[in-house]
Amino acid sequence: MKNEVLAEHLRFFKETEEGQEELSEVDARSVARGEIRGEIRGETKGFVKGELSMVTKLILTNKVPLELLAATSGLSVDELKKIKNSLLNPA
Repeated sequence: MKNEVLAEHLRFFKETEEGQEELSEVDARSVARGEIRGEIRGETKGFVKGELSMVTKLILTNKVPLELLAATSGLSVDELKKIKNSLLNPA
């Protein structure tokens, strides 16, 4: 009985114009969602990269205390120390 219902639904989507239009609309919405997700990911990565670049430059000036950078950047003092050590002592 379940197989008959499934077969009927498959026929609707495969063999009717209405079913194919419905699938096209679903596909278009899925593509749009994927594009939005990709755009958000790209913007987020760009933002993080820019913030890290700014923090790195400020660390290298040695004029801004790590505690102040931690308070404004959202990074912990320990994370900033690791960044500073990696900049001053590259592997």
